[in-house]
Amino acid sequence: MCRLEAMFDVARVIVHRRLKCILVATCLILSGVLAASCAELVTNEVVRIEVLRAAFPQTKISVSQKKPLDWKASPWPGHDLTDALSGEKEYDVVGNVDKSEETWATGVSEADMNNMHETRRLRVRVYEMSNGRSTTYIALAHYTFVGIQDHSFCCEYFARLCVVSRQGTSWNVQRSNDSLVNRAKTIRSFQLIDLDGDGRGEVLVEAENTATGYRRWITMNIFGIDSGTLIKLAEVDTLSTNDAIHTQYSRELDAARTRGAAGKSIFFRSTVYGTEHKQYSKPRIVEDAVIPSPKKLN
Repeated sequence: MCRLEAMFDVARVIVHRRLKCILVATCLILSGVLAASCAELVTNEVVRIEVLRAAFPQTKISVSQKKPLDWKASPWPGHDLTDALSGEKEYDVVGNVDKSEETWATGVSEADMNNMHETRRLRVRVYEMSNGRSTTYIALAHYTFVGIQDHSFCCEYFARLCVVSRQGTSWNVQRSNDSLVNRAKTIRSFQLIDLDGDGRGEVLVEAENTATGYRRWITMNIFGIDSGTLIKLAEVDTLSTNDAIHTQYSRELDAARTRGAAGKSIFFRSTVYGTEHKQYSKPRIVEDAVIPSPKKLN
């Protein structure tokens, strides 16, 4: 009996050691993943409101109590677009229309043109990046001005990327001035991915665009953040369709290869289905790259 109990004791020790090894290995893997992303989704409502107030100064901000807007993507030929901000609550952000928003806040009817509409219905997703010394927030705001009877064709839904960081008792705010959505509505994706292997995530936003009459496409804008400064690195179309005929091409980011090149080139794998006017009998696979061209936005 004693011998049997001793055997069980040995077995328990072995199992405990193996579980401990597995736990340590798992923690190391997870810590590597977190270090690579260096970003955390912000769900604290107080922080989200504070970031919105910094990004949209001199405005009144509240959670909207009105019927939610329809943010679903319009039908695409052969594609179902995802809504990257699905599930985010809506806010009413009222007041202080900035210079970039002036044409967005008016309509084309006579009543609209005589008034500057100041009420935005807005969704936002916020990430926090921290290096142990300072904290930076990356916020993607997706919104429309409500109360306009007739929006101009180009200007109903808008998306702006904001980088907000604390400087003493004040905020440093950097933002994209032009809307990332153009003549369209949908944000297809919003990601932070380390593209150059430095442990800090670059910001990738895919947004919908249309051209009058025939073409619709998704553009990926890639941004870097350096000491709280927003820098545009590249812009590339990742999906293009001819509304009346077919998909022309789609591109997928090759993050591993891009990281292997330390971000000096951003690599894509493209599937080309045809041109604007004809479709190929078989899709063609093409590997291409974009060279970053850093540009400060403010």
